[in-house]
Amino acid sequence: VTLKSEPPSFVGIENVLSVGPNTDLEQCLATCHGCYALNGVPVGNAADVEGLRAANWAIAEDNLGVTEALFVVCPLDDLAGKEPLIVVTQYAFESETRRQSVLVEGYTTLNKFVFAKGSPEQITKICVPETVPQNLKDLVVEYSNQGFYVLACASRAAAPEWGIGAVPTRSEMESDLSFLGLVLFRGSISSHTRETIDPLEAAKIRTVIVTGDSPFSGVYVGRNGGLFNHSDKVFLIERDPKKNSDIRAVDMDSGDVVASEWMSIPPLYEKGGVQLAITGEAVGIAGRDLSNEEILFLLDHVKVYARMKPLQKSWLIKGLRSRGMYVGMCGDGANDCGALREADASLALSKAEASLVATFTSLNLRVSDFVTIIREGRKALHASSASVRFLMLYTTLLLCSNVYMSLNFASPYRTDLVYDDLAVVLPLALGMQLTPAATKLSRLRPPESILSFEYILSFLGQAVLGVLVQVIVGKIAYGMVWWCDAETVLRALRQFPPVQRCYYFDVRDEDNFVSSLLAYAYEVNVFWNLAHFQYISVAIALNSISEHRAPLIKNPILTAIVVLLWIACSVILMVPAPGISSAFNYPHFPTEGNLRGAIYGMVWGHLFMAILWEGFVYFVMKWRTTKRSDR
Repeated sequence: VTLKSEPPSFVGIENVLSVGPNTDLEQCLATCHGCYALNGVPVGNAADVEGLRAANWAIAEDNLGVTEALFVVCPLDDLAGKEPLIVVTQYAFESETRRQSVLVEGYTTLNKFVFAKGSPEQITKICVPETVPQNLKDLVVEYSNQGFYVLACASRAAAPEWGIGAVPTRSEMESDLSFLGLVLFRGSISSHTRETIDPLEAAKIRTVIVTGDSPFSGVYVGRNGGLFNHSDKVFLIERDPKKNSDIRAVDMDSGDVVASEWMSIPPLYEKGGVQLAITGEAVGIAGRDLSNEEILFLLDHVKVYARMKPLQKSWLIKGLRSRGMYVGMCGDGANDCGALREADASLALSKAEASLVATFTSLNLRVSDFVTIIREGRKALHASSASVRFLMLYTTLLLCSNVYMSLNFASPYRTDLVYDDLAVVLPLALGMQLTPAATKLSRLRPPESILSFEYILSFLGQAVLGVLVQVIVGKIAYGMVWWCDAETVLRALRQFPPVQRCYYFDVRDEDNFVSSLLAYAYEVNVFWNLAHFQYISVAIALNSISEHRAPLIKNPILTAIVVLLWIACSVILMVPAPGISSAFNYPHFPTEGNLRGAIYGMVWGHLFMAILWEGFVYFVMKWRTTKRSDR
């Protein structure tokens, strides 16, 4: 149902043997279900609700005064011979038996009947063999291959003593029934199925179908949903009916047995052009009789798991995770709850039981939301790692520049540090979180940890590059003919009487000239201005190359922050305005030697090299991923 449209639409009734009028089947649909009325509207399983509607019956909210009844249904037409039916006892659908049954009593005639509804395989087990048509299996296969959801119905006359005061057991009710016929529902492929499978397959994310329905329904969805080609042969691994403890493989198109034992199945698959499906019964036999290596073959290659019980679905999820895979699960029913809980990420396509255990719930009940979960999850992981690396690089570059200045008796002023934190680093760190996810799901999976090889390589490369730029700029500055470093001024000021101060140095506090000097030096001007651009360049580089996030230009807030900061820092560096130097407490450079232009050129060079390095890291990440895939 997950990959089909909701709700399934009633198509018709196949009254196979004509053992009774269609009213028998209609009464079965009207009574054998788990629906209840809410404000006059039936609520419950989608197929049950649709069957009740198709039968043209309704649930009486007041039970027509029959207080002992579970519920009472009434016909919506006035045809003769139809009376309200009282449901006395009900055995709900179970995943083990895949059927449900009810004990029904006529409202006026008091005639008692048992109705049962479920999978054709399970219903035939409780029917008198003579009432089951010989071509039933062929009919079920034919309808399933056409995409129909097929249910079987059966009935019998109840023992006179059965009733409210004498409730029969399930085994008593579900025995010696007469087969009535098949009920067909059309569950057309959801329009979102291809939107889900196509991008997952393109991203090399393996997709399998796990269902409680028949294997033919599962294969129909697989073929029409794009899970495999229509031209592919599909071999069904099932329990051998002649040898109950063995499994065999059957061509689902021709019905021919292609392998009578397990050892013959893997070679058939390895020829190519073959897809594998398996039934829950065969899964049980495989888990008991096959070796671990043979079970791993099934886990790696089977595309459709059909007639799977809830515990088997959970077993499958555990098995796939034991292979080192990250497993996502979509489900919409109570039978999926165990598997949803076992999966690494799960999406409930229902607001009922499944939503209580799933990691996510689709508000629109669309399976394609799982692709969105993967895209957004990868984006969040990449954005978090970029933010962590950015803050680590900010700390590293700030530390290195401060060490460099301290060795030369200089230190940034408090206003400078506040400006760095609040005006530069904080907006960049917050802005880079707003980049949307990439529209296309990538084959390249982001590293799982901030300590991964790729992220460490990115950090170390950016750190070395940033420190190298600081050293080169420092060398250029110290090579200026007019440069007067802090150490020289400090030695000069300790002479009494003090010698003439260096050009453009201004010691503000003569009583505490050392501290004044440390905050007012050429070194502060050079490294403080350079640091701003380095922070911006690193932020651009870390957000410029990613298959999991949209391009930087798609984040208008971060783009605006980068542009405005770059312009502001350019003005602070290149324009010798007295107000700016006074606010940040540093001296401007003389124009001789064009140190400002040299710093600005190094800034652009750093930006280019930072982006180039991230491109190299991306290449390494892709190469390592390709090698892992080849293995």
